[in-house]
Amino acid sequence: MTGIPTFETSKSIFLVDDDEDDRMLIKEALEQVMQDVTIIEVNDGVELLERMNCPAGLHEPALIVMDMNMPRMSGLEALSVIRSSGKLRHVPIVMLSTSSNQDLIFKAYRQGINAYITKPVSYDAYSKLAESISVSFLNSYPVQEEVALPENLEGKNILIVEDSDDHWELMNLSLRHILPDVQITRFANEVTAREYLRDNIDVSPFPIDMIILDLYLPTREQGLDLLNTMKSAVNKLPFVPVVVFSFSDNPVDIRESYSHQANAFVMKGKNLKESMQLFRQLCDFWWNTISSPERV
Repeated sequence: MTGIPTFETSKSIFLVDDDEDDRMLIKEALEQVMQDVTIIEVNDGVELLERMNCPAGLHEPALIVMDMNMPRMSGLEALSVIRSSGKLRHVPIVMLSTSSNQDLIFKAYRQGINAYITKPVSYDAYSKLAESISVSFLNSYPVQEEVALPENLEGKNILIVEDSDDHWELMNLSLRHILPDVQITRFANEVTAREYLRDNIDVSPFPIDMIILDLYLPTREQGLDLLNTMKSAVNKLPFVPVVVFSFSDNPVDIRESYSHQANAFVMKGKNLKESMQLFRQLCDFWWNTISSPERV
C-alpha cells in the first residue's frame, strides 16, 4: 500500500449477484487488492434489502457491487429502493452487467448509480476492476507504477474547482505530467464555476468529461451546495462524473458527498508522486473501465 491515508481500517462490501462464479471472481480480486476488507455475498436484490435493513449485527457497507439481472428483484429495482431511502441513499453502488445496452446504462445513471461496468471476461480484467474500485470508492491505493491511459486524449476536458493555490499547484503538476493532451480548467471559487456551468450547459457536446470538486470551498456547505448545482446541471446531459476530492477522512464528509450524488469521494495525494499515481488510476477508471451513455 502507498502512504496515502485511508479513512477506515476495515470496510464491508456487499457483493450482489446470483451467479456464484462471478461472485467468486470479483471477491477474489477485491481481497487480493485490498487489506481489511469484508465481502458479504448476497444472491439477489431481495436479500440485499433484507440485510441492509437488519437492525443489528451488520456493519453499514462502504460499497455495494451489484449485478443488473437477478431473479426476484433486479439491480435497477433494488437501486430504486435504496436511492429513495433516507437511511441508505448515501451508500455508493457500482453496477455490473453483461449488457452494454445504452438504454439500460442511461437508466441506471438516471436512477443514481455511481458507476456502470460491463462484466470483465478475464481474471486480469477482474483484477484491474478491483484496483479501480478500491481507488475510486474505498480510498485504498494499490501499489502500481503505471496505468494504461486512453489513447487519443486530445479533446478531453477536466474541470477542477479548488480554492487552495498550493493544492492546485500540486494537482496541476500531476495532471500536466500524466495527461499532457487534456485540457485542464481550474476555478478558484464556486461563483466562477457556477458561471461556467450556466454559460455552457446548452453547448453540444458538453465541453467537460470529468469534474473534480474540492469539498471545502472553504466550508463543506459551500462545496455540497455547488455539488448539488453540478449534478443538477450534468443530469440534463448523458453523463459527466463528478468526483469529490478532499484531504478529509471524516465519515460525515464522505456520507454527505454521496448523499448529494457525488460519483466518487477520493482523498488527495500527499505529494507529487502519490498524486500522479492517483490521477492515473482515477482517469483510467472513469475513461477506460466504466460504461457510460454515448454522447450525441
